[in-house]
Amino acid sequence: MPICQRCNESKPDSDFPKYKKEYCKRCAQRLREIKYANSPKGKKSRKLYSFSKKRKEYEKHYRKTEKHLEYREIVKEKMRKKYREDKQFRESENKRRLKHFKENPDIKKERDKRYTKNNIEKQRARNRLRMAVYRKTIVKPLNCQVCKKEEKRIEGHHYDYNKPFDVIWMCEECHKIEHGKIINDNS
Repeated sequence: MPICQRCNESKPDSDFPKYKKEYCKRCAQRLREIKYANSPKGKKSRKLYSFSKKRKEYEKHYRKTEKHLEYREIVKEKMRKKYREDKQFRESENKRRLKHFKENPDIKKERDKRYTKNNIEKQRARNRLRMAVYRKTIVKPLNCQVCKKEEKRIEGHHYDYNKPFDVIWMCEECHKIEHGKIINDNS
Protein backbone atom coordinates (compact mmCIF):
# COMPACT_ATOMS: atom_id res chain seq x y z
CA MET A 1 0.00 0.00 0.00
CA PRO A 2 1.38 3.42 -1.03
CA ILE A 3 2.00 6.18 1.49
CA CYS A 4 0.79 9.77 0.98
CA GLN A 5 3.70 12.26 1.19
CA ARG A 6 1.52 14.96 2.73
CA CYS A 7 -0.46 13.18 5.43
CA ASN A 8 2.02 10.26 5.78
CA GLU A 9 -0.76 7.69 5.90
CA SER A 10 -0.77 4.33 4.22
CA LYS A 11 -3.85 4.05 2.00
CA PRO A 12 -5.17 1.60 -0.65
CA ASP A 13 -4.52 2.25 -4.35
CA SER A 14 -8.13 3.36 -4.90
CA ASP A 15 -7.50 6.45 -2.68
CA PHE A 16 -4.75 7.69 -5.02
CA PRO A 17 -5.10 9.31 -8.47
CA LYS A 18 -4.34 7.06 -11.44
CA TYR A 19 -1.17 8.79 -12.58
CA LYS A 20 0.43 10.86 -9.79
CA LYS A 21 0.75 8.68 -6.75
CA GLU A 22 2.56 11.22 -4.51
CA TYR A 23 -0.54 12.45 -2.67
CA CYS A 24 -3.86 10.79 -1.88
CA LYS A 25 -6.96 12.20 -3.60
CA ARG A 26 -8.01 14.11 -0.51
CA CYS A 27 -4.63 15.82 -0.04
CA ALA A 28 -4.33 16.55 -3.77
CA GLN A 29 -7.73 18.28 -3.66
CA ARG A 30 -6.67 20.36 -0.63
CA LEU A 31 -3.44 21.41 -2.39
CA ARG A 32 -5.40 22.48 -5.50
CA GLU A 33 -7.78 24.52 -3.34
CA ILE A 34 -4.90 26.24 -1.54
CA LYS A 35 -3.09 26.94 -4.80
CA TYR A 36 -6.25 28.41 -6.39
CA ALA A 37 -7.14 30.46 -3.30
CA ASN A 38 -3.68 32.10 -3.31
CA SER A 39 -3.73 32.79 -7.05
CA PRO A 40 -4.90 36.21 -8.31
CA LYS A 41 -7.87 34.57 -10.03
CA GLY A 42 -8.92 32.86 -6.78
CA LYS A 43 -8.70 36.09 -4.78
CA LYS A 44 -10.75 37.91 -7.39
CA SER A 45 -13.43 35.20 -7.43
CA ARG A 46 -13.69 35.34 -3.61
CA LYS A 47 -14.26 39.10 -3.79
CA LEU A 48 -16.83 38.70 -6.56
CA TYR A 49 -18.61 35.95 -4.63
CA SER A 50 -18.91 38.02 -1.46
CA PHE A 51 -19.98 41.08 -3.49
CA SER A 52 -22.59 39.12 -5.45
CA LYS A 53 -23.90 37.54 -2.25
CA LYS A 54 -24.38 40.98 -0.65
CA ARG A 55 -25.89 42.27 -3.89
CA LYS A 56 -28.40 39.42 -4.03
CA GLU A 57 -29.50 40.07 -0.44
CA TYR A 58 -29.90 43.77 -1.21
CA GLU A 59 -31.85 43.09 -4.40
CA LYS A 60 -34.11 40.59 -2.65
CA HIS A 61 -35.04 43.27 -0.11
CA TYR A 62 -35.20 46.14 -2.63
CA ARG A 63 -37.46 44.39 -5.13
CA LYS A 64 -40.19 44.13 -2.51
CA THR A 65 -40.33 47.88 -1.86
CA GLU A 66 -42.92 50.24 -3.33
CA LYS A 67 -40.17 52.55 -4.59
CA HIS A 68 -38.76 49.80 -6.80
CA LEU A 69 -42.18 48.86 -8.20
CA GLU A 70 -42.89 52.51 -9.04
CA TYR A 71 -39.48 52.83 -10.71
CA ARG A 72 -40.11 49.69 -12.78
CA GLU A 73 -43.43 51.10 -13.99
CA ILE A 74 -41.74 54.37 -14.99
CA VAL A 75 -39.04 52.51 -16.94
CA LYS A 76 -41.63 50.28 -18.63
CA GLU A 77 -43.65 53.32 -19.69
CA LYS A 78 -40.52 55.01 -21.12
CA MET A 79 -39.70 51.86 -23.09
CA ARG A 80 -43.29 51.60 -24.40
CA LYS A 81 -43.18 55.23 -25.51
CA LYS A 82 -39.80 54.77 -27.22
CA TYR A 83 -41.10 51.57 -28.88
CA ARG A 84 -44.16 53.41 -30.27
CA GLU A 85 -42.28 56.47 -31.50
CA ASP A 86 -38.89 55.19 -32.73
CA LYS A 87 -39.21 52.89 -35.74
CA GLN A 88 -35.54 51.86 -35.72
CA PHE A 89 -35.72 50.95 -32.02
CA ARG A 90 -38.93 48.97 -32.64
CA GLU A 91 -37.31 46.97 -35.44
CA SER A 92 -34.19 46.20 -33.39
CA GLU A 93 -36.36 45.14 -30.41
CA ASN A 94 -38.44 42.85 -32.62
CA LYS A 95 -35.28 41.23 -34.04
CA ARG A 96 -33.90 40.78 -30.52
CA ARG A 97 -37.14 39.18 -29.33
CA LEU A 98 -37.33 36.82 -32.31
CA LYS A 99 -33.74 35.71 -31.76
CA HIS A 100 -34.38 35.23 -28.03
CA PHE A 101 -37.49 33.11 -28.61
CA LYS A 102 -35.77 31.00 -31.28
CA GLU A 103 -32.96 30.23 -28.83
CA ASN A 104 -35.40 29.59 -25.95
CA PRO A 105 -38.55 27.90 -27.30
CA ASP A 106 -39.69 26.78 -23.84
CA ILE A 107 -39.75 30.42 -22.65
CA LYS A 108 -41.97 31.31 -25.61
CA LYS A 109 -44.31 28.39 -24.81
CA GLU A 110 -44.56 29.57 -21.22
CA ARG A 111 -45.24 33.14 -22.37
CA ASP A 112 -47.93 31.97 -24.79
CA LYS A 113 -49.59 29.90 -22.05
CA ARG A 114 -49.67 32.95 -19.74
CA TYR A 115 -51.13 35.11 -22.51
CA THR A 116 -53.84 32.53 -23.26
CA LYS A 117 -54.65 32.19 -19.57
CA ASN A 118 -54.88 35.98 -19.09
CA ASN A 119 -56.85 36.62 -22.31
CA ILE A 120 -59.39 33.81 -22.42
CA GLU A 121 -62.22 35.90 -23.98
CA LYS A 122 -59.90 37.09 -26.78
CA GLN A 123 -58.74 33.56 -27.52
CA ARG A 124 -62.34 32.24 -27.55
CA ALA A 125 -63.44 34.96 -29.97
CA ARG A 126 -60.47 34.35 -32.28
CA ASN A 127 -61.01 30.59 -32.24
CA ARG A 128 -64.75 30.91 -32.96
CA LEU A 129 -64.03 33.22 -35.90
CA ARG A 130 -61.25 30.95 -37.18
CA MET A 131 -63.57 27.91 -37.08
CA ALA A 132 -66.40 29.83 -38.79
CA VAL A 133 -64.05 30.76 -41.64
CA TYR A 134 -62.79 27.16 -41.81
CA ARG A 135 -66.36 25.79 -41.95
CA LYS A 136 -67.23 28.51 -44.50
CA THR A 137 -70.11 29.93 -42.47
CA ILE A 138 -68.26 33.27 -42.73
CA VAL A 139 -66.57 34.25 -45.98
CA LYS A 140 -63.25 36.02 -45.60
CA PRO A 141 -62.95 38.82 -48.19
CA LEU A 142 -59.95 39.26 -50.48
CA ASN A 143 -59.75 43.05 -50.01
CA CYS A 144 -58.99 45.15 -46.96
CA GLN A 145 -62.17 46.95 -45.82
CA VAL A 146 -60.15 50.03 -44.80
CA CYS A 147 -57.73 50.73 -47.68
CA LYS A 148 -59.49 48.51 -50.28
CA LYS A 149 -56.16 46.93 -51.26
CA GLU A 150 -56.13 43.30 -52.37
CA GLU A 151 -53.82 41.39 -50.04
CA LYS A 152 -52.82 37.77 -49.51
CA ARG A 153 -53.15 38.07 -45.76
CA ILE A 154 -56.35 39.61 -44.42
CA GLU A 155 -56.89 39.71 -40.66
CA GLY A 156 -60.09 40.13 -38.67
CA HIS A 157 -60.09 43.00 -36.15
CA HIS A 158 -62.46 42.68 -33.15
CA TYR A 159 -63.75 45.82 -31.51
CA ASP A 160 -65.72 43.74 -29.02
CA TYR A 161 -64.62 40.23 -28.10
CA ASN A 162 -68.12 39.40 -26.85
CA LYS A 163 -69.22 39.56 -30.50
CA PRO A 164 -66.76 37.15 -32.14
CA PHE A 165 -68.28 37.36 -35.65
CA ASP A 166 -68.50 41.17 -35.71
CA VAL A 167 -65.10 41.96 -37.26
CA ILE A 168 -63.57 44.34 -39.75
CA TRP A 169 -61.30 42.63 -42.25
CA MET A 170 -58.01 44.47 -42.61
CA CYS A 171 -54.62 44.03 -44.24
CA GLU A 172 -51.66 43.67 -41.88
CA GLU A 173 -50.63 47.34 -42.22
CA CYS A 174 -54.08 48.74 -41.46
CA HIS A 175 -54.45 46.31 -38.54
CA LYS A 176 -51.17 47.53 -37.03
CA ILE A 177 -52.24 51.14 -37.50
CA GLU A 178 -55.60 50.39 -35.85
CA HIS A 179 -53.88 48.79 -32.84
CA GLY A 180 -51.52 51.77 -32.68
CA LYS A 181 -54.56 54.06 -32.42
CA ILE A 182 -56.02 51.91 -29.63
CA ILE A 183 -52.72 51.92 -27.70
CA ASN A 184 -52.37 55.71 -28.08
CA ASP A 185 -56.00 56.25 -26.99
CA ASN A 186 -55.43 54.17 -23.84
CA SER A 187 -52.26 56.02 -22.78
